[in-house]
Amino acid sequence: MAGNEFLQEMSATLRDMRHSDEMVDVVLVFEETRVKCHRLVLAASSEYFRRMLQTDMQERDASEIAFKEVSSTIGLLLVEYLYTGNIELSTENAQELLAVSDRLLLMKLKKTVEKFLCDQVSITNCVSLKQLARLYDLDTLLKTAHDYLNDHWKDLVAIDFESEIDQLTEDDLIELLTTHSSDEGSFLLLQKWVRSSEGRTHLFMDLLQNLELTQFSKSFVWRTIMSDELMQNPKGMRFIQEAMEPFMTFDRDHVTSSSSDGFIVSGGLDRPVLNNKCYGYVAHTRQWRTLPPMNIGRYYHATICDQDQFMVIGGRISETYFLDSVECLNLKTLRWSQFPDLPRALSLSNVVYVKGQLFVLGGWASKSVISRDVYAFDSTGGTWWFKGLMPEESRVGSAVSLNDKIFVLGGEFRVCMQYDPCTDLWVELQRPLYQHAFGPAVVWQDKIVLCGGRQTNAIEEYDPQSDTWSTWDLKIPAYNNIDICFALKIKRYT
Repeated sequence: MAGNEFLQEMSATLRDMRHSDEMVDVVLVFEETRVKCHRLVLAASSEYFRRMLQTDMQERDASEIAFKEVSSTIGLLLVEYLYTGNIELSTENAQELLAVSDRLLLMKLKKTVEKFLCDQVSITNCVSLKQLARLYDLDTLLKTAHDYLNDHWKDLVAIDFESEIDQLTEDDLIELLTTHSSDEGSFLLLQKWVRSSEGRTHLFMDLLQNLELTQFSKSFVWRTIMSDELMQNPKGMRFIQEAMEPFMTFDRDHVTSSSSDGFIVSGGLDRPVLNNKCYGYVAHTRQWRTLPPMNIGRYYHATICDQDQFMVIGGRISETYFLDSVECLNLKTLRWSQFPDLPRALSLSNVVYVKGQLFVLGGWASKSVISRDVYAFDSTGGTWWFKGLMPEESRVGSAVSLNDKIFVLGGEFRVCMQYDPCTDLWVELQRPLYQHAFGPAVVWQDKIVLCGGRQTNAIEEYDPQSDTWSTWDLKIPAYNNIDICFALKIKRYT
C-alpha cells in the first residue's frame, strides 16, 4: 500500500512539474496545441517514445515533436495518461485513442479502450466495430461484435442502418446468409447490402445461392422476391421457380391466361379435389386479387381474356369426364354468366379471337382421342358453328392471331399451320425446330415468339413474311422439365 502511495505521489509531483514548466525538455505539438513534457517521463511511459529518444531518429535531439494526425483534444488526454495512467474515455474519443495507443505501442491503454468499446457494442455500430477490431487485432472486441451481430442482425434490417449494412464485408454477409439461410430476413439483408454501395448488384445472383428460398413462405416469394427487379432475369426466374416448387403440389393443372393488366390463374386439381378458384395478378401493382370462383371446378380447360371478358372453355373434372361447359366472367361487374355449351366436350383446346370472333381449335375429346375440330362462336345468334378440321393434330400446341389469321404452332408434333377465317382455308407452314409441348406463344413486332414447353427451354421466333424460324440465345427458366408459369419482358430499343 505504501508503494502505491509513493507512486501516486511521484506521479502527482511530475504532473505538477509539467504544469509549472519545471525541468521540461521537450514540446509535443498537436495541431495548434503545444504541450511541454519531460523526456524521461515519456520514455518511461511509452515504448514508442523510449525507442525514439534512445535511437538515432531525428526526434531524439529535437526540442519539438509534432503529431500531425492527433487532434489537440486527444493529445491532451494522451499526455495526461502518460503522466498519471488515467484517462477519460467516451464514445466520441475512444476510436481515436485506440489509433494513437496502437501507434505509440501503449498496449495497456489499447486494452482499456478495447474493454470500453466492448461495452458500447449496439445495433448502430456492431458492424463498424467489427471492422475496427480487425484493423487493430482486437480479438475480444471482434468476438463481442460478431456475436452481437449474429444475434441482432434482423434489427439491422428492420431499423435500416444503411451505413452499417454497407460496411459488412462480403465474407461477413455470406456468413450471416448461410447461418440464417431459411429466414426471410436474410433476403431483405441481401437486398439492402447489394444496393448500399455501387458496384454490388452484379453479386446478387451468386450470393442468392446461400439462401434456402424453398423454406420461405409463398406470400413472401410472391410479394417480395418476385417483385425485386434484380430477379427479373432468366437466372432469377429459375430461383423463383425453385422457391415455388414446394407449393406446386397444390392446385396442379391450373390454367393461366393473360389479361389487360396482368394474368389470371384459374381452376386446377389437387387430387382428388377439384379447384374452382380464380386469382388475378395485377402487373403494375404487383399484387394478387381474389376473383369470384367458377361455377364448375375444372382443370386442363382453355381460357382467354378479351377486353373485360374472361372466358373459361371445356376442361376436365376427372381423368375420364370431359366438359363442354363454357363460362364467362365480366371483369367489371365480377359476375359469371353461362355461355352455350361447345358442340362436343374438349380439354386442352386452343382459343383465339379474330376480329372479335371467338375460335376454339382442337383439343382432347377423351383420354385417347385428339380432336382436329374448329368451332367459331356466333355472338349474334348465340351458337357455335363447326368450321371444319385442322390439317393435322395439334397435340398440346399453342395458337395466336396475327393479321386477322390464326396460327397454330408447336406441340408434340411441331406443327405450324395458318388459318384464314375469311377464306376458310388452311396452309401448312415451316415447322419449328423444337416440340414446345404446352409452350405458350405471343405476338411481338409482327412475329410469333414460341416459348419453351415440356422437355425444352428454347425460345423460337417465327416470321410469317418469310416462313422462317430462328432461335433466341435467351432460354426460359425451365426447372426439371415441368410445366411452369413465367413472364417474358421484352424491351424494344430504337
